[in-house]
Amino acid sequence: MNTRDELARIRQRAEAATKGPWKAKPYWIYDSLDSRVRVTSPTDGDDHNTAEMVLLKDAEFIAHARTDIPRLLGALDAVLALADEWNTLALGDQFYARHIRAAVNDALEAGK
Repeated sequence: MNTRDELARIRQRAEAATKGPWKAKPYWIYDSLDSRVRVTSPTDGDDHNTAEMVLLKDAEFIAHARTDIPRLLGALDAVLALADEWNTLALGDQFYARHIRAAVNDALEAGK
């Protein structure tokens, strides 16, 4: 799998998601002692339920993913651009560039 193709697919999914930032909003179920959380996103000025009935720790992860994933993709883009730049330089730099690309690719493959 090509690293840049994989990152492009992740970016496409992130861009297709409901506009953020998302928020985790606690609420209580009246017939239960268990509290749950809704993940909301802004839609036309009103909060829109994106996910319901999740635990707080899961809701916070989901809500932050909406802004964290684009930021992480930007960081990876910067790292890969640096590897591309190094690849055009001396042989020693090409060695590092290959290892940077391999590390990013291995991390993407390990997460599947």
